[in-house]
Amino acid sequence: MVLQRDVKHGSALRKNDIMLNRFKNIFRKHSGIEIADTLDSMGYFQYADPSDVELLKQEISNAYEAWGMISSIHALENGIHYPKDYRLYSLDNEALFEQGGYHKYLAEIEPTTKKLNISIYVEDELEEYSPTNGITHSLSINGVKYRIFEQFRDFSRAGTIAAKKFIEIINNVLVLQQSHEKVYPIGSGTSGQLIFLTPEQFRFIYAVYPDNDNKPLPLKEWARKHGIR
Repeated sequence: MVLQRDVKHGSALRKNDIMLNRFKNIFRKHSGIEIADTLDSMGYFQYADPSDVELLKQEISNAYEAWGMISSIHALENGIHYPKDYRLYSLDNEALFEQGGYHKYLAEIEPTTKKLNISIYVEDELEEYSPTNGITHSLSINGVKYRIFEQFRDFSRAGTIAAKKFIEIINNVLVLQQSHEKVYPIGSGTSGQLIFLTPEQFRFIYAVYPDNDNKPLPLKEWARKHGIR
């Protein structure tokens, strides 16, 4: 009986959220369809299979109208989950901080790095923990060494710091290989995400999506929002 009440309560909250967001839509300058069409004109779906583009556009439109947030459709191929637009990925900040987290998420975004012809070769990874010295974590990607944690013990902020470092590293890899794409963080904690965007796509999404908790942010702005440097 308790479970049934909780389910009903959660359903009611979700309906309220949708109704509130639709009410807010009255005051917006763009419809969900206009958002999807504009992103399409900016090349947002250029990596997607052409047969998936209309479904992806409908997903973008529906999520904007209902939630004011960006969304994607995911697929499973050869045991790998990936977004059909090759842009929007989960980035669970807590899982990223755990041992092996960086390897996990580097593998997660590999479908997109392959589309972009970006090479990511990891070597010399060091992950150490001691009660006295905390966590030290470093690795090299394509011959460039990155220090993630050095005798780190501030575990209350570990996930968000790990996410910030991860995004900095990926963006540096993209810059070094002359990509026109960057990655941006969305949200935080276990529901964190990252998204691959061109500067033009980012500026548009940042301008028209209403909620800073549910849209990509410049990394410095995201870090300030979550109290990290």
